[in-house]
Amino acid sequence: MSDLRGERLAAQSLHRPAPLGVPGIVGRLLAVQAQDVTAAALAFRVRSTGLTREDVETAVRERSIVRAWGPRGTLHYMLPEDLGWRTRSGVLADARARAVHPGGGVLRPTVLVDGVIRGAWSLNGPRLTVSPFEAERLPVQAEAEDVSRFLGRPVTPAVFHREPSSGHGR
Repeated sequence: MSDLRGERLAAQSLHRPAPLGVPGIVGRLLAVQAQDVTAAALAFRVRSTGLTREDVETAVRERSIVRAWGPRGTLHYMLPEDLGWRTRSGVLADARARAVHPGGGVLRPTVLVDGVIRGAWSLNGPRLTVSPFEAERLPVQAEAEDVSRFLGRPVTPAVFHREPSSGHGR
């Protein structure tokens, strides 16, 4: 088996690693597709030795894994602690939500610093415009300079003095 094939199998836990248990497999993969519960149980079988369908059912009953709408809007088994991404609470303060998602299906591109959304950005012609949340000015400026270097586009400096608009129609 080639190294690349082995790495791909290992990344998906298809090489049947040491027993991880049902929650361990879900945690390693982030989510296991569970549109069809029977097929989902087989996904655990192929990634483990010794697990049974009853082990999966027990993990669901004990809520060590939950079946929820997950990645790509389909049903997945996930760890309960990983459901927080759906509420934004860990990455975006409620007070800033309208600046990122003003409504009407608009979702502004965001600046992520240390796993937290700290501003919004846009490309205006050849310029990168970055709008930090007021208290986040310095970490966002550093991130904007890194993105500017990566894209090879100048960053608009005046933008560091205002917060993204939360109004509709922009």
